[in-house]
Amino acid sequence: MGFLFLLAVSAIPTRRRQLAFAGEDFRAMTVRRSALVSMPTPVRHHFEQASLPGPPFFDAVIIPSARGAENIRRAAETAANAGSYLVVLASERTTAVDVGHLLTHIGWSREKFAVLDRSRFAHADKLRLRTFASLYADGAGELSEKKNAGLLLARMLGWRSVLFVDDDVQSIGRKQLRDAAGLLDGLDRAGAGRRLVGWAFDEFPDFSSVGYARSYGTGEWRTFVSGGAMALRCDQDLLFFPPVYNEDMVLALEVLHGDPGATCVAGKLSQDEYDPFGDLRRVARQEFGEVLVEGLVRAPGLAGAREPEFWRPVLLDRTAMLRQVSARLNTLGVHDGERAVEAALEAHRGHWPEALAGFVSDWLQDLAVLREFQRKLPSTTRLGAAAAGLSSATP
Repeated sequence: MGFLFLLAVSAIPTRRRQLAFAGEDFRAMTVRRSALVSMPTPVRHHFEQASLPGPPFFDAVIIPSARGAENIRRAAETAANAGSYLVVLASERTTAVDVGHLLTHIGWSREKFAVLDRSRFAHADKLRLRTFASLYADGAGELSEKKNAGLLLARMLGWRSVLFVDDDVQSIGRKQLRDAAGLLDGLDRAGAGRRLVGWAFDEFPDFSSVGYARSYGTGEWRTFVSGGAMALRCDQDLLFFPPVYNEDMVLALEVLHGDPGATCVAGKLSQDEYDPFGDLRRVARQEFGEVLVEGLVRAPGLAGAREPEFWRPVLLDRTAMLRQVSARLNTLGVHDGERAVEAALEAHRGHWPEALAGFVSDWLQDLAVLREFQRKLPSTTRLGAAAAGLSSATP
């Protein structure tokens, strides 16, 4: 069966909207991140009040952070609303010392949170994960490695579900968290649990630079589920965030490959704004992951995506689309957007069919390696012990 993609939500209005209830009737439409992907028709979600779960809604809220400890405040509020542990995956400007000081200052006990420094749990080299050696892991490997560490930590602790939240996302209220937990448990479909429930982002969508360029001036701001706020079941086979832009979408596609009903949208959130056209190097780094997802959505199966010939028409279609968008933005006088699209075009290389096919093969191999590694991890019920154990674990 070919990949189905994630449920979409309605077009973004001009004013800020609150998070939509899980019961809202979302209508199907097209992904505008970059690829033209048909959405499945969504269903209306119904819950019986008595069947909705109580807190903790998730075992933990996990936040990858690199921008400084002050930026985790909203995720800490989300974790408090969820009645969950808080795990901070720290790197760069976010340090364990600063996070510890901030959380204790705002009332968190040491038993309810953990901070993992990325430098202490970098297992990619030890495990010889192939995707992390890819030229196209540049700029994405650190984020993926932190998220994967969060999943390994959950496995050590025997956690059932976790919620990943980025540090630029608004805090999520108790009602929204309860509804998302209910969707993850499958309370709207006779208890048939899901593996992934996420939110979409409305006023400032979580698009790539090319996604913004494609939507510019069309009046068709459309959004979709994002890794900026994503709840995952972690009591089944280990999931894997590959080190590439769109790591959240690649993980979602792997989930959907096994079960087309395994994911859904809980509602909408807002995130901080940034200049989508301001960093041409970022645009170039995004492009490989953009093409990867566009191809995986179109692939009839993963076996075919391991072959370079599969990727040649994907790249031709992508190139044609980028040229059309560039020409339209030139006509509109949106030259910063035009330059961003041109940077995406310039990132394409003649060896990309082989590179994309190789990345898919390496991704599947790494997934098997990580699943074997997690089976050897020690088990514990104490968060601090699990964090220490993950930092010292060796393959």
